[in-house]
Amino acid sequence: VSYPYARFFHEVDDELLNSLIKVNVEGTTRVTQAVLPGMLQRKRGAIVNIGSGAAIVIPSDPLYAVYAATKAYVDQFSRCLYVEYKNSGIDVQCQVNLFLVLLFRVFGIAFWN
Repeated sequence: VSYPYARFFHEVDDELLNSLIKVNVEGTTRVTQAVLPGMLQRKRGAIVNIGSGAAIVIPSDPLYAVYAATKAYVDQFSRCLYVEYKNSGIDVQCQVNLFLVLLFRVFGIAFWN
C-alpha cells in the first residue's frame, strides 16, 4: 500500500496511515508468523517480502514519509529473519524495486495494466 499522490505528513489522514501500517507492517509480520512454523518443521522454505527503494536506496523520500518508513520496517525485518533462520534451511529475502516506483511517480499511471 502506498499513497495515491504525494503529500506532507500532516496531510496524511488516519485511514491512509492505518492502511499503510496494517498492510506493510502488520500484514507482513503476521503472514510470516503464520508460515514460519511449517517451514521450521520441514527444515526448508523461502520468505520473499516486497520492499521499496524509497526505504533503503534513496537517502529520503519526502512527501511519502510513512510509506518509506513502513517499507524500511519490511527491509529490516527481512534482514533480521535472514540471520535468525539462515541455518534452519529458510531463506528470507526482501525484493527492492526502485525503478518501478520512479516510473509510476514520473508518469502517474499504473503502467503495469
